[in-house]
Amino acid sequence: MGHKGYLLKKYGLINVKKLDNMNKEKIGKYIKFLRERNNLTQQELAKKVLVTREAVSKWETGRRIPDIETLIILSNIFDV
Repeated sequence: MGHKGYLLKKYGLINVKKLDNMNKEKIGKYIKFLRERNNLTQQELAKKVLVTREAVSKWETGRRIPDIETLIILSNIFDV
């Protein structure tokens, strides 16, 4: 089983396609929390991750979820 289409979770892998809206919103709120805790604007985070500010906004509102490679980059930026 490849990692594409999956989101790392503390105790395993979960299928991103099966995430419900509530979980996407929780992930988005956590990304926003980490961004604000690190005193970054959406634009500044987008530049670090090489995405658009709109992509960051979509993550934070739960409309989209970052792919696995982006999640790894985010975890390195936020040291989580």
